[in-house]
Amino acid sequence: MKFFITYITFFCVFFYVHASEFDSDVYYQEAEGKQQYELKTALHKIIRGHTRVSYTPGIWQAYEKTDLRQNGTVWCIYTSCPFNYGVHPDYVEGYQCGSTGMGYTECFCYSREHSFPKSFWGGGTALSDTVYTDVFHIYPASGRVNSVLRNDNVYANVGTIIPKNNDDNPTSNGSKLGYSSVVGYDGQAFEIADEYKGDIARTYFYIATRYQHLIPQWYTTSTGTKLNNARFILASNTSSVFQSWYINMLLAWHRQDPVSAKEIDRNNAVYTHVQNNRNPFIDHPELVEYIWGNKQAEKWRQPTSIKTTTENLFSIYPASDTNFFFCNIKSDADIRFVIQDVSGKIIRRGVFSPPYQFFIKDLHKGIYIMHVKENGMLSKTTFFVK
Repeated sequence: MKFFITYITFFCVFFYVHASEFDSDVYYQEAEGKQQYELKTALHKIIRGHTRVSYTPGIWQAYEKTDLRQNGTVWCIYTSCPFNYGVHPDYVEGYQCGSTGMGYTECFCYSREHSFPKSFWGGGTALSDTVYTDVFHIYPASGRVNSVLRNDNVYANVGTIIPKNNDDNPTSNGSKLGYSSVVGYDGQAFEIADEYKGDIARTYFYIATRYQHLIPQWYTTSTGTKLNNARFILASNTSSVFQSWYINMLLAWHRQDPVSAKEIDRNNAVYTHVQNNRNPFIDHPELVEYIWGNKQAEKWRQPTSIKTTTENLFSIYPASDTNFFFCNIKSDADIRFVIQDVSGKIIRRGVFSPPYQFFIKDLHKGIYIMHVKENGMLSKTTFFVK
């Protein structure tokens, strides 16, 4: 029996650490057949409750997995600077920002850029809901550009550029500070380079979904006690989240700049090595259209040949060893499974083989849902741990 426990544990860990083992059909199953804001809420339940990392050193360390180019330099979204990863002991130019500050040139050092600025949710660094350290919206970016040009200006297309005597504007990759040219807002704005417009749009759709339950609070903060630029883009609801002018612009950015290999690699790395959740709008870019775009009246189905059945293809009951449950599955092949609690949080995922027993001693008392994928069919059933 000791050997069997080791066997199950091995397969669960193997499934977690290899992005190639990610199974979209299983991960997004609960969003199947839903439309618009019901679909968005289903996605919210799937991606919430992710693993939280520390701001220091957690975010810095995450970048080694999530934001390095093939040549080992750090991927900066605001410039073309070839930053080296990590801290140089003498804080020389071209590395991670440190005690010497942001420097006076765009390539001096890279910082941790909250693409959805801290001020947009009222500041705060100890939020239990993890937005302060959510790597999906915290990108490495030039410290100088971050602090002087972007600051907490909203992202938007820019018409007239605002001159900066001591800084390059536009930056080396074309990002620029100026006045918005988007219909619906004519204030100060920061336009990111074309190659990252889709990245930012999908990041903001992620924020709108992952943190939808907090948006009314953020909107109230932005228009009241801590007046900030979020008031120009947020709506006071949990559904559309953004004002119509901003949705239209984000949709345009999303459509003009499709998902890149960089985004896919980053999504896989955040999921595998950092947070154990994903950005649905990178995995399935079409979701944007079903929630905010031209398919709001349609129900979303994953673009695969997989079939979903409401029929229980298996049953679960206690094994002779009380540390295990047994799955009665009419198969003799390896089976993929996912176990969720009633809130939708994924507790365990993996692959198991006959006799299809799984370890329950580490599960708290309560109701759980097991999803099983076999021969292109998805099925689920519930079980209770006393």
